[in-house]
Amino acid sequence: MKKYWLIGVFLLALPLVGCGNDGSLTVTDAWSRSLPASADTGAVYFTITNHSGQDDILTGVSVPVAKMAELHHSTMAGDVMKMEPLPGGVLNIPDGETVIFEPGGLHVMLMELTAPLTAGESFSATLHFQDAGDIAVTVSVKE
Repeated sequence: MKKYWLIGVFLLALPLVGCGNDGSLTVTDAWSRSLPASADTGAVYFTITNHSGQDDILTGVSVPVAKMAELHHSTMAGDVMKMEPLPGGVLNIPDGETVIFEPGGLHVMLMELTAPLTAGESFSATLHFQDAGDIAVTVSVKE
C-alpha cells in the first residue's frame, strides 16, 4: 500500500518538474539557405524574444540534418569575415530583449550535414534553454 501511495505522490508532483517554456520566450522566423547536395556545412537563422521576466541562456541546438550544431557569430578580421563559436558555446538572452540570428551575425553553424538543404523543404530544430527548457521549431529552407 505504501508503494502505491509513493507512486501517487510522484505522479502528482510530475507536472511541477521541468515545466519548460510557458510561451514567454519565443523563437520565430527560423530559416536556412538551400545548398547543393555536396555541401558539408550550413547555417540556421531565427529570432528569439524573451518576455519571461528573467534572463535565460541558449545552451545549444539540436537538428536531425547535421551531426553537429554550434552557436556561432561572424566577425571581421581586416577584410575577411570569420565565423567563430560563441565563447563557452552559449548565449545570454536578456529579459525584455529580442536577439536576431542573421547572415553576417549570430547563427547556428551546421556541420557534417546528413541531408541536403533543399529550397521549399523544412526540417526540425530544438533550441535548448537553461530555464525555458527545449523549444522545437520548424526551419524553412529558402533559396
